[in-house]
Amino acid sequence: MDSFELIILGILAVIAIVVGGAVWLIVHFVRGRKSAQSTVPAHLRLAFSSEDAISQLLILLALSFGMLGLFAFDRELSYPVSWQTLFLVVVIAAGGVGYKMKLLYPICSAAIGTMVWFGAQGGEWVSKAQVQALPVVTGIGLLGVFWYCVGASLDVLPKFRRFATGLFILGLIVVAGLFFFLSSNSGLEVVQDLARGNAWYGSFGIGLSLLVITLLAIGSAVFAYSRRAISNTELTGVILASLFLLLLIFVPSNGAFSENSGYYYTPAALSGLGIGLAIVYNIAIFGLLVGTILSGYTRKESWRINLGAVLMFLLILVKYFDWFFTFLDKSVFFLGAGLILFLVGYGMERARKMMLASMTTQNSNET
Repeated sequence: MDSFELIILGILAVIAIVVGGAVWLIVHFVRGRKSAQSTVPAHLRLAFSSEDAISQLLILLALSFGMLGLFAFDRELSYPVSWQTLFLVVVIAAGGVGYKMKLLYPICSAAIGTMVWFGAQGGEWVSKAQVQALPVVTGIGLLGVFWYCVGASLDVLPKFRRFATGLFILGLIVVAGLFFFLSSNSGLEVVQDLARGNAWYGSFGIGLSLLVITLLAIGSAVFAYSRRAISNTELTGVILASLFLLLLIFVPSNGAFSENSGYYYTPAALSGLGIGLAIVYNIAIFGLLVGTILSGYTRKESWRINLGAVLMFLLILVKYFDWFFTFLDKSVFFLGAGLILFLVGYGMERARKMMLASMTTQNSNET
C-alpha cells in the first residue's frame, strides 16, 4: 500500500469518524429529553428508534456477511474479479434495499460506500498511470454534493423522508469536512503531496469518472432546484462548493505550497498560491456553516440550526489551535482559548435560542 492509498484511507477514515459523531449527536438529540422531542420530526424519531435501529443493523450485518462471502469465493477462484467491483456490487445492493424498504442505515451506508469505492478505485488508476491524485479528492467531495442534493430532492416526498434527511446530512458533513481539512496547514501539505505526478487527464479512468461525477452533482442540483427542494441561495452555495472542489484539479505539481517538503511547517512557509487557497477554503467552510444555520431559520427546521452550531463551535476550536498554538506562550494560549470558547459558546447559544424562539413564535402566529 503506497503513500497515496494511505492518505486516501486516512481522509475516508476521518469522514467516517465525523459522520459517526454526527449520527451519535442526532441520535442523542432525538432520544433526549421529552421536551426536545416535540421539535424533532416524526420521521427522524422513527428512523432513530431503538427497534428500527436493530432491524436496520441486522440488514447491514447480512449485507456485510454477503460481501465477505463474495470476497472469499473470489479468492478461491484466484481473484477473477477485483475486490473493488465486488464491493461496488454490495454497495448497489445496499442502496437498493435501503431505497425499497425506506431504511436509513443501509442507504446511507451505500452512499458512504460510493465514496469508499471511488477512493479505492481512483487510487488504483492513479498508481497505474502515475498521475496526480487530487481529482480523487475532488470526486469524493462532488459525491458529497450529489448526495446532499439527492437528499434534499427526496425530502419533499413524505414516503422518502425517513432516509432523505440522512443523505442530506451526510453530503453536508462530507463537503464541510473536506473544506475544513483543506483550510488547514496540514491539509495544504497533503494537497501538495497529492499534486505530484503526471497530469491527471493522462488517466482515462480518472478523467471519465470525474466527468461523470461532476455531471451527477450538477444534474442533481438542477433537479433539486426544479423540485423547489433547494432555494436560490442554496443553489448558489452548491455551485460555489462544486467550483471550490474542482479548483483542486488545477493545482500545479511544482511544489507551490511551501518552501520545504516536511509535513510540519509554519504558515510563513506558504507560497502566494498556498495562502490564496487557504483563504478560499477558510471562507468556504465558514460560509457553508453559516448558510446551514440560516437555512434552518428560513426553513423553520431546528435540527439544521443545531447541527450548524455544533460544527461551527468545533471549527472555531480547531482553528484556534491551528492558527495560534505555535505563536503564543502556552499559558496565554490556553487562557485565551478558554476565554474565546466561553464567549463564542455563550454568543452562539443565545443566538440559537433566539432563532428557535422566533421560529416558535412564527409557527404559533401562523396557526
